Amino acid sequence: MRAYALIPARSGSKGLPDKNILPAAGHPMLAYSVAFARRIPVERILLSTDSPRYAAIGRAYGAETPGLRGPAASGDTAMEEDILADLDAALPRHGIPLPDIWVWLKPTCPFRDAEAVTAAIALLRDRPEVDSVRLVSEADARLHRINEEGWLEPLLESWDPARSKMRRSEFPKVYQPFNLEIFRHEGWRRRGALFMGRRIHPIVLPRITGLDVDDRDGFELIRTLLEARPRPELIARHVPLPQPPPPPAGLPSGHAGRERAFAAADAEGRVALLAGLLHAEEGPFCQPALDLARRDPGAMRAACRRVLADFPAHRVALRCLALTLNREGDFAAARETLLRLLEIWPKGGLDDPRELLRLDLLGAAPDAAAREEDWARHGRHGGEVSRLSYLAQRAVAEGRTPDLSALEEAIAARREAALAELAEAAAAGHAPTRAALDWIERLRAARSVALVGNAPCLAGGGAGQAIEAHALVLRFNHPVLRGFEAGAGRRTDLILFAAAHRARLAERIGRDPAYAATPSMGTDAMAPDVEGPLPPGLPASLLRLIAELSYGRATTGFRGVVLASLILGRPAGLFGFDFFRPGGRGHYYDEASAPFTHEMGYERWFVEHFLPRLRPGLRLHGGAGQ
Repeated sequence: MRAYALIPARSGSKGLPDKNILPAAGHPMLAYSVAFARRIPVERILLSTDSPRYAAIGRAYGAETPGLRGPAASGDTAMEEDILADLDAALPRHGIPLPDIWVWLKPTCPFRDAEAVTAAIALLRDRPEVDSVRLVSEADARLHRINEEGWLEPLLESWDPARSKMRRSEFPKVYQPFNLEIFRHEGWRRRGALFMGRRIHPIVLPRITGLDVDDRDGFELIRTLLEARPRPELIARHVPLPQPPPPPAGLPSGHAGRERAFAAADAEGRVALLAGLLHAEEGPFCQPALDLARRDPGAMRAACRRVLADFPAHRVALRCLALTLNREGDFAAARETLLRLLEIWPKGGLDDPRELLRLDLLGAAPDAAAREEDWARHGRHGGEVSRLSYLAQRAVAEGRTPDLSALEEAIAARREAALAELAEAAAAGHAPTRAALDWIERLRAARSVALVGNAPCLAGGGAGQAIEAHALVLRFNHPVLRGFEAGAGRRTDLILFAAAHRARLAERIGRDPAYAATPSMGTDAMAPDVEGPLPPGLPASLLRLIAELSYGRATTGFRGVVLASLILGRPAGLFGFDFFRPGGRGHYYDEASAPFTHEMGYERWFVEHFLPRLRPGLRLHGGAGQ
């Protein structure tokens, strides 16, 4: 017997518009039906819809769409029997044999049990006397209704009129019947609206399988469950994750190959290439596309919007569109895009796009209550430092004088707790922790500190002597000094580096042997299997504090600046920071282009406008660009 999965997805919902494609955990709702159908023994996965947009989304996730529904199956009053009649006529026209068994998978009911559906299909194949199978969940029989006079009264006559409360066990068990149905196509041909017949076999499942999107509250509940990270076992068992749409075939591989293909392409070819790269990326960033976008931001905008036309919940496209709009100075559109992204981003960790609300201070909430509401809605994962920092930065952006006293107290408490934690671990004999503590104590004890970034402005400047005049010189990621002494200086007392740069350390030591003996500390958790001695790293509590005060995915230099603002009690000078201004190369000592994965606009604003208020002792020599 031939079994098909059917996903009914009409586009005209009045109560909750577009409920069948609302985004949850980065995927439209109907994608969860497709993912579930892949786990059960069906020959085809069909999407029945009246919308070309829904059809395109369904096809991208792997469903077949044999034409669009006719008017009789598309209106507000259309019922399941109307959809079956439409399919009965449409499938043969498209060369698709009619099935013996339908598995009805509503997009609005994403919690299902594959073993139960598999058993239901087998039961219909083995027992011809059974008309259909319904997957149900137990309900509560103690329902009430509001009568014509406006009073609440029990629905069932079995309620004892002499009692106000009754136990559930005093009533017969009842079940919610609309979770999922498996039935015979022949049943519709014979009985029409009674297509499921009267001999309906029940399979009782957990109550979570009865959750359905019928209004905004129902959707928010289901979305919260789908976006929970880590995924609870109950959710993982009942909701398989959709597979992202496959990338177009024939994408060029490697950075050089992509650069050549992009340079040779016409305007449409560039948009197509970028759209393909966006599809191919499964994470929240798409560095290959962003690398190319600096050559043609207009093509990137068009590519993102092309992808979003079919996949409104495509996180990569939303993220890249927001970054592109921000770098072009269209902050209002960037903010709107980021708020769309916030609605679908899986909750968890400091990489949540709550960070992005600060990106170039995207708009201002009108009053204090609105700012608190803004934070409550989007700042789900930050602590008190994060909340107070956000509100203080809002104040600066709006031209008000921030009250920093509460923020200072919160920072001090967290800082001292982090350093105490570090000291305790060092006292226990952990060598890398001892080295990290020594590093921080040396930094705090210095009479004055120069924090030296690697911006191109150092190459042509004369800051070398001013840098050398400081008692301690801190640099980032083992920069090249030979040949650049006039602008960058010669001395290095401490190095702060990102784990990604560790692979270049041998090359740096080859050019500057002094680095072999220079104390260094990583800004990331260091893997225990790295070659050579385990380098010290910033304690996790300090890293969290840096992220909450600013944002999580920061450049090494910016982390160093924020770290200095947290732990230094003495003057410090900032040299060589321009935060990769548009059009410039990344570092003074090479020709590499500026990276796009960090929020440079925000970093620049933070150092130029907010940090001087928080830490007046930090001096920007010639501004952030010098």
